[in-house]
Amino acid sequence: MRTYRRLRRHYRWFSRWYSSILLILIFFIFIRPYLDIISYELYIQTLDVQSYANSITIWNSDFHISPIRDLKTILIPLGVKFFDKSLSNSCSRTKTCASHLRILNRENAENPSKEFAMQFYEFYKDQLEMHLVDAFVCFHPVGMCELYVPFNRTIIIIASTRYELWRFDPPSWTELNENLKQIAQYPKNIIAANNLYD
Repeated sequence: MRTYRRLRRHYRWFSRWYSSILLILIFFIFIRPYLDIISYELYIQTLDVQSYANSITIWNSDFHISPIRDLKTILIPLGVKFFDKSLSNSCSRTKTCASHLRILNRENAENPSKEFAMQFYEFYKDQLEMHLVDAFVCFHPVGMCELYVPFNRTIIIIASTRYELWRFDPPSWTELNENLKQIAQYPKNIIAANNLYD
């Protein structure tokens, strides 16, 4: 008898919450995998394109919040706009965390392969926000700018510290050096460092 009452109580509880449980299950099964896509599309729809239209616009996705903050402090009063999509663990301090950043994240950005760079390019080449970008800037690590070469826009590389960051084995460090030389060949690009070592 006791078991029967317990089952009946559970049945009543389940009957009362059935529709809510079903909605939650539907959300996690069908909607959750597309949440990033939905969020990004909503972001694009609400992007104020007009404010970027007559401005120089710079894109940055770095692992350090300070160098880009310094650059923004200098250039924003001159009318320059930024897409600052920080991958730094400290990004909450400057409210620049990489929300609405697709493909790229903290885990895969450290040492992007050519295939990954092409995947990034293929996604962003037709995106509205990328059509507003005039230049890319990389501080930490400078190797992040390898992602932006296919876009054929100005690339500004300023090594804040340890330009070889995440390229610790000789082949990847050598490849970074070669890529930096290729980037430096174009007059529209700038490569600099804040110290003699880098």
